[in-house]
Amino acid sequence: MPSLEKLVEECNLEDVEKHRNELIELAKSFLQNENLRKEVQIFKSLADPNRLTIIKLLKAREMCVCELTIALSLSQPTISYHLNMLENAGIVRGRSRGKWNFYSLTDVLGKKLLEKIEELASNKL
Repeated sequence: MPSLEKLVEECNLEDVEKHRNELIELAKSFLQNENLRKEVQIFKSLADPNRLTIIKLLKAREMCVCELTIALSLSQPTISYHLNMLENAGIVRGRSRGKWNFYSLTDVLGKKLLEKIEELASNKL
């Protein structure tokens, strides 16, 4: 646990205990926020090169699982695992047509998120 002495020394605070308690309460407010779970899920779903590649492929058009297995040279269960993570995060949506499963980016989160990621990566902010 960080020392209060260091806080006093580096931040030049008069009421260290009050400041410490405010910081703890601020952190708790973020940890107890209902959106935090969803935000973590989104970041986890993006933290894999295969999932990010799937998102980029789906930007071009809707694809069935078999197309994604060919594009990424991964097995169907592996692709399904990645798609499940992306779907649970709200980034992609799936639909069935007979025995085929097709996936596309969601309008609200998937397309906007990919757009922002590409902006950040190209330093256009």
